[in-house]
Formats: sequence, C-alpha cells, structure tokens
Amino acid sequence: MHTMDAKWDDLHTFLSVSRSGSFIGAARDLAVEHTTVARRVTRLERSLGNALLHRGRRGVTLTPAGEALVQALARTEGEVQAAVRVAAGQDVRVGGTVRIATSEIFAVAFLCDRLSALKERYPALDVHVLTSQAPVDLARGQADLAVRMLPPGKAPAEGDVLARRVGSFDFALYGARTYLAGRPLGPDGSLHGHRLIAYVGVPRAPGSEWLAARSEGVEVALSASSVPVVSAAVEAGMGLAILPAFYADQRPSLVRLSGPVAESVVWLLIRPEMKRSRHVASVNAWLADVISEGLGKR
Repeated sequence: MHTMDAKWDDLHTFLSVSRSGSFIGAARDLAVEHTTVARRVTRLERSLGNALLHRGRRGVTLTPAGEALVQALARTEGEVQAAVRVAAGQDVRVGGTVRIATSEIFAVAFLCDRLSALKERYPALDVHVLTSQAPVDLARGQADLAVRMLPPGKAPAEGDVLARRVGSFDFALYGARTYLAGRPLGPDGSLHGHRLIAYVGVPRAPGSEWLAARSEGVEVALSASSVPVVSAAVEAGMGLAILPAFYADQRPSLVRLSGPVAESVVWLLIRPEMKRSRHVASVNAWLADVISEGLGKR
C-alpha cells in the first residue's frame, strides 16, 4: 500500500500508544477497546510497509521507523491544534488589559477555574480581577466589566452602563460534617439548640427571612460581612450558615441541610463605549457564555 492510504484515526491511535507505552493505556485515553487500538496500529503498519512498535509483555517500544513517525506526528499535531484554536475563535490580536469587577466569592469559586481557558483563547490579554470590599464604580471607569449578584426583581442601577441578566443561583443552609456529627438537626428540620454564622453589614442578607422564622433557641456564634469568612467559619465547625450553592456544593466537608432558601440573579455590566473595544467586547461575550453555561438558570 501507499503511505497516503494511512488513516488519521490510525495515526492518532499510534501516537497515543507511543505516549502511554501500551495498547491498554491508549485505549483508556481514547475511550475505545484495546482490540480497536491493536487493529488500528496493525493496519497502519501494513499501510506503511514497516513495523512501528516492538511488542513485549511489559508494553511496547518504538522502532526507528516508529520514532521518526512520532516526531513527524507531534509537529503535525501542533499545527492542527493551532488551526483548531483559530477556528474556535482564538485570536492573538485580541490583547490589552481588561478589568473585571466582581465579588470575592464569585471570583474564587467560579471565575478563577475558567480564566485559563480565556487566556488560552486570547494569550495577549492582561486580565485584572477586582474584588474590593468597596463597590467598584463601573460608570466612572474604575473597571471595564462587572459581574453583579442581586436579589430577584432588582436590576443594576449604575449610571450609564449596559446590563443583562446572564444567570442565577440558589442559597441553602449548610453545616460541616464535623459539626453535625454531634448535633443532628431535629426531625422537623428545627434549628433549636444550634449555632449560626450570621451576616453583618450585608443589606438584605440572603436567607435572612427564612432564618428569622427559625431563630428560636438559636445561638449566633459569629457574624461576618464576607461570604468567604462565613464559609470558613462553617467549615471550621463553628456553626451553620446560609451559603451560595454554586460554592458550597463543591466543598466535600459541607453538608446541604435545606432546599433553596434564597436566590441571586447574576448580571453582566459593560460601559457602552467599551463595546467598541475589541478586547473588552471579546471578554464580555466570553463571560456571558461561561456564566450562562456554568450557572444554568436564566
């Protein structure tokens, strides 16, 4: 056979075998049966008219022909990945500084996990995440974009900015496993005799009305003005607290103790003139997509 008869699936499978060192390892990486891997590699060797692998009990090693093909495929793979990034929207011309204002808990629990994908798409971007306790004034140019969390029915009121709703999330009651081991909730879900971590200096703290109806016999062990501090106190076993589900559900040390007790709507804000800025507009579109996908509810 001629070398042009080689199929890409066979080449890709061979490259995976060379990296994993075995047919079984390649099958696991490619999510196929190991017999499929063996069949593809054999077919490739026949199409090339040359052995590519030495097969042994402890795995496989490359023949000289196999080593030469791996080097060529690695170069081709890099070129293909670069082309895919371009087709997917990566543009090295999108560069500059973009300042995103948001809450600390949203930055820590949601945004930071996704920023590497943004940098991969736009390598020349310089992203600043602003989480100051004092509100960042978007209208006065203190940031380029803002992600705000507000109660349902309340829209952002920040001067001359454009705002759109991009998602929402729930709050629920949580406690640490260590705390609950000696203090289970009552059969009716009563909080009597329990300690709470409360919010202070937070207007309309989420779940405050729900807690107020269950406050009899409850001790406030600590009050704090930030969600990360409240969460840390809960994880330390100091008491129970209302926490955002998108954050607390990811903490293995925490147990969810209620259904939704409050909701917060996520808004994405941008100054109108920033929509004409290529790099800010690109990040604005990216944020809208990842928040809508990550939080789901609209």
